[in-house]
Parts: sequence; C-alpha cells; structure tokens
Amino acid sequence: MSLDADRKKARDQRMDDLVKLTKSWSASTQAEYNARVKMLKALLAGRGVGQVAQTTVGAASQLVVDEVNDFLTG
Repeated sequence: MSLDADRKKARDQRMDDLVKLTKSWSASTQAEYNARVKMLKALLAGRGVGQVAQTTVGAASQLVVDEVNDFLTG
C-alpha cells in the first residue's frame, strides 16, 4: 500500500468512528430529552388539574355568595 492509501484508510476509519459516536450520543441525548419532556408534560397536566379544581371552587363560592345576597336583599 502506498502512503496515500494508508492515510485514506486511516481517515475513513476515523470518519466511521465519528459517525458511530455521533449516532450513539444522539440516541442517548434524545432519550434524555424524551424523558424530560414526559416528566414536564406530567407536571403541567398535574398543574392544570389543580387550576381547574381551584377555578371550580372559586366559581362555586362566588355563586353561593351571589345567591345568598340575592336571597337576603329579596
């Protein structure tokens, strides 16, 4: 083999190694991001349920106050 062929073979091997490492890093990073997204979506869903319950309680309380006021003022 000539020197140029050896260099090309070594370069190709480095490129192949880089591609493998990049794909491995990408897969692990994607898995980490997917886990974060799942956790944050669950957190937001939980907050949404709490806000809906709080809004419902607030609306019910206001309705009771309005009804009592209407009854008392007749």
